[in-house]
Amino acid sequence: ISVQKQALLNMDFSTTLALNGALEIMQMTGEAVMNGVSFPVPEALDMFRLNLEVGQFRHDISRVLREPFTFIAYPIFDSFFEGKKFVGALATNIYWSSFFEDLLDSTTMDIVCVLRNSFNQTFSFELRGPNATFLGTFDGHDTSNVEVEELGRVADVNSYIE
Repeated sequence: ISVQKQALLNMDFSTTLALNGALEIMQMTGEAVMNGVSFPVPEALDMFRLNLEVGQFRHDISRVLREPFTFIAYPIFDSFFEGKKFVGALATNIYWSSFFEDLLDSTTMDIVCVLRNSFNQTFSFELRGPNATFLGTFDGHDTSNVEVEELGRVADVNSYIE
């Protein structure tokens, strides 16, 4: 196994800034945790790039290095039965542009997708057919369109991990 893969597999939750607090929450609740949206920070770009080189996003590193992602951490227990004990965690990332990529076909009307989370963060993506483009850290939908405003309240991303 390569050094990069070994480092990724042995990531320390307690010292990984993007997972700050996740371990404690999982230990207390026994539930999965989705943290706030993060961006690769300059001082960690080399390590981030090495991690991406050994994963499924190795063919799209330049884009992923510029765009937001979210860690999701799942608790691991010693059994499936009452009285189970928390023994570890498994974490993965959602790279949001890749998440939305190829979601729509080329005949679909363009969409601005606005994500809001429980960390008071707002992010906008433009979906043009199969292409997803990160627009920025703001609410990019057209406020003059009442239908868009109403539809924007339907999906709670956190509900996908419950």
